[in-house]
Amino acid sequence: MRTALVCDLLEAPDCGMREALESFLQDVRELGRQDELLLLLENTSTTPWQDFPLLHIPYLADPRRRLLWSQLLIPKYLQQADISSVWHPYQVGPPLFTHTRRVVSVWDLAPLSYSSHKWKGKRTWRTFLYYRLILRWALKRADTVVVHSKAIARETQRVYSIPENRITVIYPTLAPRFRQEAMTQRNNRMAENSILYVGSSDPRKNLPLLLEAFCLLCREGTGHRLVMRTDLDDAQQDQMNMLLDRYGVRRELVTIKPRLDATSLASLYDEASVFAFPSLYEGFGLPVIEALCHGLPVAALPVSTLPEILGDAGYPSRGSTPAEFADAIKRALTSVDDASKAAETALRSKQRALALDAISPVAQTLDLLKRL
Repeated sequence: MRTALVCDLLEAPDCGMREALESFLQDVRELGRQDELLLLLENTSTTPWQDFPLLHIPYLADPRRRLLWSQLLIPKYLQQADISSVWHPYQVGPPLFTHTRRVVSVWDLAPLSYSSHKWKGKRTWRTFLYYRLILRWALKRADTVVVHSKAIARETQRVYSIPENRITVIYPTLAPRFRQEAMTQRNNRMAENSILYVGSSDPRKNLPLLLEAFCLLCREGTGHRLVMRTDLDDAQQDQMNMLLDRYGVRRELVTIKPRLDATSLASLYDEASVFAFPSLYEGFGLPVIEALCHGLPVAALPVSTLPEILGDAGYPSRGSTPAEFADAIKRALTSVDDASKAAETALRSKQRALALDAISPVAQTLDLLKRL
């Protein structure tokens, strides 16, 4: 019997959860276990996953179609499917009424604590609907809840009172290109004296802390640039420029890169000296793993999932002030200030990334689904 896998993420804009789902399916393909899943998609004619069993479930022509699709159409179409369970691989809008066993994944609960640009102006009602009502009910009814870090497991238990024995921690699978990079046990980087950040500009990503820490480093005479693969709106761009001007830092020392293809993103990692990640909250922290795969030392705040993910491969800030975060970046830079230390740091970072991928997350997930 198959598990129905809700795959509307594959048709959504690029995001970490979509990339993780694509990596999962690529590894399922590598294992030759496609027949264990039934992919639920709105568009099955052009999907690159034609070697999987597919079920076409059309959206309704309605502004609330996402909710109607998950709560009405999925249960209706699954009545005719030969499946043993249904798995919703992220926390927004899992179907509540299905005739089979249910698995729900929780990546993070950020909207409960942090505002989001995506939900700006709608945060109150959307958070209440999706996280206070639908997700709470879905988790209570789920046979198994899958989370991607121990920190999120603890938060899910605390917020929704889910028993510990119904929560399973499975780290996300590494994207094949990053796994290959991590398995290359040599330092391929061509560092160009840059401090790199990769991620969104959501408030919880805490970018003002990184920018002010960089300004402090510039005052001390650092020869490094700051490269940020992110998207800033006009207000954020103005705030950044005002901060740079206040510290007397030349604006050209900060480069903002938009979304990049895989090759260009890999080049950013290879060209960086260190990776700086000031985030206050993460469900897992995929950019951190990507940086580790490329052998980068990572400076981060010791909060949320980050200590769990970094282990002894990171350089945690001793506090949350710009001066303390600047000090963490300096310690990371010191770890690569000569060739031998850089090689040792790169090896430690890559080994940490591979350790998180050591027990195949894909096989672990598929076996969990089979046991339901």
